[in-house]
Amino acid sequence: HNGIMVDQILKHPLLNGWNLFWLITGSISVLSFWELAQANLQEPEDINALIRFSVRASVPWLLLAFGASTLVYLWPSDWTRWNLRNRRILGLSFTAVMMWQLVFIGIMLVVHGWEYFITTVSPPSDLAIRIFAYGVIAALTVTSFDWGRKLLSLRQWKILHSTGIYLLWLAPWTTYVGMIALGHFSFFAVFYGTWSTVIIVLKLYVVYAKRQRQLA
Repeated sequence: HNGIMVDQILKHPLLNGWNLFWLITGSISVLSFWELAQANLQEPEDINALIRFSVRASVPWLLLAFGASTLVYLWPSDWTRWNLRNRRILGLSFTAVMMWQLVFIGIMLVVHGWEYFITTVSPPSDLAIRIFAYGVIAALTVTSFDWGRKLLSLRQWKILHSTGIYLLWLAPWTTYVGMIALGHFSFFAVFYGTWSTVIIVLKLYVVYAKRQRQLA
């Protein structure tokens, strides 16, 4: 009975497709406006906190999309099937929420200037990685739609999406595992560092298991 109820909840129109996208992005946008209203924009650290907030708010949707096929392979259930069914929407939600990071970076540039940003917030090496990551996000987003998919062959599309999602996963993994390695055991560092590590271990296990099955 409980299983039937969960399945019905997860099939509710509000929790699927574009309704889910607007639910996620709308809720986080409200929170982002609230955080922005509370911030003192004359204080660079307040804007840095807004940038960190935007990252923390976007990571769950990336990791859910990244692990969708793996989880349903290992533990087929109503929830993992819901996750896989909405993988594209979760990925697009990640992109939309990440746009808040651009907004907050823009505020930093307007209020405190390019020189402060490049010397204190994002040195040239970090900036290059950030721009590359935005490029990957843009490519994955555009080719998530039918009109964008037509720009690539099927093989090119598969290569882009299979490698691009790993590159995006690498960003939170290196960030939060790096924080742990440096002794920063904040809740988000431990939670996201653990989550992103477990997901990649499970994905590698599934790759190994499938190859073993093919060889059997």
